[in-house]
Amino acid sequence: MGAFSVFSDRKRKKQKPIENTPTVAQYYEIRARRVSMARWLCMLCTVLLVVYGFAVHGDELTVDNFRYMLKFVEFAEKESEGVSLVTFDYGEENRGALYKGDVVVLNKSGLSIYSEEADRVLNVAFRMEDPRLAVSGTGILAYDLGGYEVRMFNSYSQLALLSMSYPVYGLCVSDAGNFAVITSEKNYRTSVIVYDQYAKERYHRALSTAFVDQVSLSSDGEKLLTLGHSSKGGSLVTTVQCCSLKQEDPLQTFTYTGELPLKVSWMTDHTYAVLTGEALRVFDTEKEDPVATYSLADVSLQNCEIIGDRILLVLSAEGLSGGTVLHALDGGLNTLFTASFEGSIEDLESIGNETYVLMMGVVTKLSADGKTRTLTEVSKDVLSILKTAEGEPLLFEKSRVLRLADATADQNRAEEFLPLDEPDETTSVLSVPPEE
Repeated sequence: MGAFSVFSDRKRKKQKPIENTPTVAQYYEIRARRVSMARWLCMLCTVLLVVYGFAVHGDELTVDNFRYMLKFVEFAEKESEGVSLVTFDYGEENRGALYKGDVVVLNKSGLSIYSEEADRVLNVAFRMEDPRLAVSGTGILAYDLGGYEVRMFNSYSQLALLSMSYPVYGLCVSDAGNFAVITSEKNYRTSVIVYDQYAKERYHRALSTAFVDQVSLSSDGEKLLTLGHSSKGGSLVTTVQCCSLKQEDPLQTFTYTGELPLKVSWMTDHTYAVLTGEALRVFDTEKEDPVATYSLADVSLQNCEIIGDRILLVLSAEGLSGGTVLHALDGGLNTLFTASFEGSIEDLESIGNETYVLMMGVVTKLSADGKTRTLTEVSKDVLSILKTAEGEPLLFEKSRVLRLADATADQNRAEEFLPLDEPDETTSVLSVPPEE
């Protein structure tokens, strides 16, 4: 009782009971209904965002790009170590390449793609007599040399199938995704068709007086090089043309009589190299004459690899030794180094300033100046050397792919080259010259 309660006549008010008080079950039912509504609203917003992206940004956001993006979505934390070991069916005719970190294997029975975790993400069966493989920044191209099919893939599916009316005599790709096909057509000896990254025809050039032997696309896919031959007065005439996809007439035309056409390739955006049986020439699209010439008249050429602005020439050694000589040239055809080997060279790859040479059972790494070599014994099943985007060499064997660093090596050491004018019988890929 309060101190002044005797003077107060007010009565204490009673609190009215709350009407419609939900039970525990009703409370959680209301919460569940609200959460479900929020979830459906989020899903609706996601669908609307995807539809908006396809409608407004259809060129940049395609179904194939979206599916490829899902490849890298990992809901569990997992660190990828890159390609360490990928195994597949044994075959001497297997051809390999790398596409955005995945291993692509092509043979006469079809094409398979393996992820960085060694999982096979795609397997397409078809038949090819002479399968060839080309990889660009946007897709994989498999074609049958002398056949009638060209197939385009990404990491998850076959995107297109081109059925040609005449045999396919060659193909090249650009970094932008464009690719050029050498074929033929009625009333013409050769035709060159350039397709964009969606396998739609963009450029068509037919020749009735000459055969095209080699083609090359610039990195942006806007300029085309053709190397062909014809006959005039009983003599072989080699013709080189530089064309723009935006105009019909060629930008440059060069002809050489009595020289066998061998190879043509872009080196930079405005320079390209042309190889014939008599000489190696470098051209500039802004100049009328060759900027450099390397004579091959007195040598026996075995192979030539044009990798960026570096050219690797493989020549037969003089005499009956059966050896080979490797000449490394820069974009101006200046000699970087010269190296001799006992035996034939099966594959070459340039990574950074280093050159990798594959011989039977041995991979030799050459330094930038060619004065130091590192030898690694590998399996005799190695078919080629692949280069990752990070600049790491991989070995493509008849039934697996592995890092060069992981290859079984009984010997791994460095040695100094001897000059060619001071030959030494002890110099070989498996022996180190004795110290004087």
